[in-house]
Amino acid sequence: MEYQPVRVIIKHSDIRKVYRAGNSVAIGSLFYKGRLYSGRALLELASSWPISGFHQELNTSTGHFALILEKKDQFVLAVDRLRSIPLFMAKHGDTLFVGDDSVAVACGKELEGFDPVLAFEFLLCGYVTGADTLCREVRQLRPGHYAVVNAGRGTLEVKDLRYYEFVHHCGPETFPDEAIDRFDQTLTTVFRRLVDYANGRTIVVPLSGGFDSRLVVLMLKRLGYDNVIAFSYGCPGNKESSISQRVAGSLGIPWRFLPYSHESWVRWWNSPERVRYWSLAHQLSAVPHIQDWPAVWQMYDKKDIPHDSVFVPGHSADLLAGSRSSVIPGLYRPGGFDIADVAQLLFKNNYCLWDPRSVDCDVVQSLEVRIVSNLEHRAHHPDAASLYEVWDVEERQAKFIVNSVRAYEQWGFDWWLPFWDAEYLDYWAHCPLDLRIGKTMYEGHVSELYRNLTGVSASASRQTERSGLRSRLRHRLSTSRFSGPLRCVYRRTVKSRTEYHGHPLAWYSVVGQQEFRRRFTGRENINSFLSREILHSWGMDIWRGGKLAVET
Repeated sequence: MEYQPVRVIIKHSDIRKVYRAGNSVAIGSLFYKGRLYSGRALLELASSWPISGFHQELNTSTGHFALILEKKDQFVLAVDRLRSIPLFMAKHGDTLFVGDDSVAVACGKELEGFDPVLAFEFLLCGYVTGADTLCREVRQLRPGHYAVVNAGRGTLEVKDLRYYEFVHHCGPETFPDEAIDRFDQTLTTVFRRLVDYANGRTIVVPLSGGFDSRLVVLMLKRLGYDNVIAFSYGCPGNKESSISQRVAGSLGIPWRFLPYSHESWVRWWNSPERVRYWSLAHQLSAVPHIQDWPAVWQMYDKKDIPHDSVFVPGHSADLLAGSRSSVIPGLYRPGGFDIADVAQLLFKNNYCLWDPRSVDCDVVQSLEVRIVSNLEHRAHHPDAASLYEVWDVEERQAKFIVNSVRAYEQWGFDWWLPFWDAEYLDYWAHCPLDLRIGKTMYEGHVSELYRNLTGVSASASRQTERSGLRSRLRHRLSTSRFSGPLRCVYRRTVKSRTEYHGHPLAWYSVVGQQEFRRRFTGRENINSFLSREILHSWGMDIWRGGKLAVET
C-alpha cells in the first residue's frame, strides 16, 4: 500500500453539504464576488485559488464553510471567520490525519492524552481555547485561519496562517444618523444574501424574547420573504415564549411552541439520539448545546417543518453591537489599557461555570497565562474593547455559542448565520465605540423597525422588549457597592431553592435532584453540570476532598 502523508477522514457527510473528489473536500457554502458556491462548484472554485493568493480570496468570501484541498505535495485547510464547520488534525507517526471529527482523527488516542490544565479550562468555561482540544494529539483550525501542509516525501510541515481578525478600526467621526443609515444598508445586503441562500425554502427562526432573533424575522418580513416559521420552547407559560408569540403574531408569522417538562428531559437525556448528538457536538472542545435541541427533535419527529428547512438563529448580533458594554462599561472608555487587566476581565466573565476559588491556585495561574499569551500577540488592537471582543468572538462565540447549529445538523436540517456575515462584522469593526455603548443605537433601530412593520404603538412595542431593561438593571446592580452581598443573599436564599423546579426550561432534570442540591450554590448553570458530566464520562475524577480536581 502506497504511503500517504496526509489521510483525510470525513465522518459527517450525511448531515452536511459535503462534496469530495479524491483527497479534496468542500463542506458548506460561500458567496464569492456576488455568487453562491456549494458542492462541486465550491470545490472547483477553491481549488483554482493559488496558495499565494489564498489569504486574499478567503477575505473576498463570506459564508459557512470548511475546505481541504490537495495541491500536488501540499494540502490547504481552511475554515470560515467563525469556524462554524470545524476541522481537526492529529499527527500519528509520519502521517497527518485531518477531518471534520476530532475523535476520528485522534484514532483512539483521545483517552490517552488529556491535558489537566485544558480539562480545567473546559470545566470552568465549557470549551477549550486556541488551537488546542482536550486531547494533546488533536488540534483544531482556529476561526479565520487556514493551514498549508507541506507533505513532500520525507517532510510533513504544517503552517498555520490567519486571514481574518475582528479588530476595531478608528476612522473619522461618524454622526449617529449616518451610522444608522449605513447599518440599515448593511442589514439589507446581508439578508438579501440569506434570501438568495434559502432560495424559497422554509426559514425556521428560534424566536426568543430578545432583539437578535427579532431582527431576523423583521428583515425577512421587510424583504418580502413569506416562507418563515418561528418557534419557541420551554415550560408552558414561560415569559420568553409569551413575548415570542406576540412578536410572531404581530408580524403574521406562523408560530410553533414545543413544550418541555422534567419528565420529558429524563426521557430525552437517556435516549440513543442524545448519545449520538453528544458525539457530534462535543468534538473534544466544547459543551454541547441542549437548549433547543429537544424542540428541533420534536419538530423533526412530527414532520412539522419541511425536510429542506433552513434554521436561522440570531447569534450574535448584540455582541458586535456592544452588549459587553452593559456589564463591563470600563472596556469602552477611551484611553490606554493593560493586557493583564483585559485578561483578568476575560477570566472573571468566562471561566465561571464553577467557582474558580475551588480550583488549585497553580491551575488558575496557568489558565490566566493562557489568556495573556493569546492577547499578547494582539498588541495592534486600538482599545480594550477590541481586545476583549476578538477573544470573545474567536473563543466563546465560535466554540460555544455557534456550536448550537449541531442541534440542527443532527436532524438533517440546513442553517445560516446572517450576523456572522463578513459585511456585518466589518460594519461593527468600523463603528465608533460611543455608538455601541449600551447597544442603544442597535436596539433603537430594531425597535423602530418593529414599530414601522407592525404599526404597534411605542408602549405596546415596549411590552415585547426585555433585553434593554434587563441589561440596564444588571449594570446598575453590578456597579452598586451592594452588588456582591446582594448576589450572595439571592443565590443562597432564593435561587438555590427555586432553580431546579422553577427554571423555565426544566432542564436540570438531566442532573438529578440529589446531585443538583449537593453541588448547586446559586452561581452554576446547566453548562456547569454538563462540563462536569463530559469529563466524568471520560474517566476523570472531578471532585476530591470537596474541591474541584481533574485527575487523568
